[in-house]
Amino acid sequence: MKILHTVSGIWKSTGGPAEVIPLLCRYLLAQDADVSIATLDGEFSDATIASKAAGVKLHSFPIRFRCKPWYSKSIRHGLHELIKEADIIHNNGMWEYINWCAGSETIKQKKPYIMSFHGSIMHADENWSLRHKLVWKLLDGRYVQRACCLHACTREELKFIRQVGLSNPVAVIPNGVEIWEPLPTAACYKLVPEFKNHKTVLFLSRVHPGKGVYDLVNAWCLLENFPKDWQLIIAGPGEPKHVEKLKNLIDSNKAKSNITYMGPLFGEKRKAAYQACDVFVLPSHTENFGVVIGEALACGKPVIASREAPWPELIEYQCGWWIPNGVSTLVNALREAMEASDEQRSAMGQRGRELITKKYSWPYVAKQMVTTYEWVIGGGQTPSWVETV
Repeated sequence: MKILHTVSGIWKSTGGPAEVIPLLCRYLLAQDADVSIATLDGEFSDATIASKAAGVKLHSFPIRFRCKPWYSKSIRHGLHELIKEADIIHNNGMWEYINWCAGSETIKQKKPYIMSFHGSIMHADENWSLRHKLVWKLLDGRYVQRACCLHACTREELKFIRQVGLSNPVAVIPNGVEIWEPLPTAACYKLVPEFKNHKTVLFLSRVHPGKGVYDLVNAWCLLENFPKDWQLIIAGPGEPKHVEKLKNLIDSNKAKSNITYMGPLFGEKRKAAYQACDVFVLPSHTENFGVVIGEALACGKPVIASREAPWPELIEYQCGWWIPNGVSTLVNALREAMEASDEQRSAMGQRGRELITKKYSWPYVAKQMVTTYEWVIGGGQTPSWVETV
């Protein structure tokens, strides 16, 4: 089976999709698939580079204007040939030129295709601007409605798909989570020495208001009489205006001596940060999956997450705190996490790693996706994870 994934950017600066799409493609190879990615030039994520080295064919096209919708003059012709050779096309994301080209060309060639949203359809009634609604009506919506199958990471995302009036079949398949071999403690501290002399609460995600990072700093400031050997480390890329606001907020915070912004972390440093922290936190205002939550759990760390992230297993498996959004609830969860003993946090982390191993391993996810592709192409019995109207 020849599978073509199309996606605008899988760059270091683009967060979760730049990890999960290349990783899915890499694990699809193990299912005896011929896998290609069509994307735009840029500074590719570590996962993209590793997937290419593993055998995923990477076709990248130059960008004419380095701003949304990321117009590329050469991509329409390039996609024509790639789609012609593929058995199925998997289009990732919305609102960008490559998505429109992939949608129109796939329909023109009468090829089967599946669509993943990566959060772009969540809370559409609240988050879509007038421009989004217009583009949906004229472009994205037309292509999405004609997809053979849609992909949702969670049942929560499925709910939002139905709310915008889409009646396509929907495959509810989670993102996978890569389970890394633990690094020796000394190696971790060598890579991220900032973690060495303190117990650490780690935020590792994009610096953006939607990730709740400003709420986190404000909550940290409200913690009273917390142990002085604890620190908050914030890591991740972000637009300059968001990073500048974060730095100003830290500087004006009375607890700023216990807060560090490290900037983006990649590769081994990223892995070391997960392993060296004591608690991971992601108080997002909206989240279609939250791959960083899975990565922290896979590294054996208890997690504090908002209920806008679809991780009720934090409660079910007793491996963290799943809390309503708000500074006060975040304060309470942080205090509970820091007051727990090392043994209690370790036990929670172990249960979290078992959860990821059981339900979110990439080989299992890739097998589900291949079965979905086969069903879209050839029909037959509908897979149990595909919801139909």
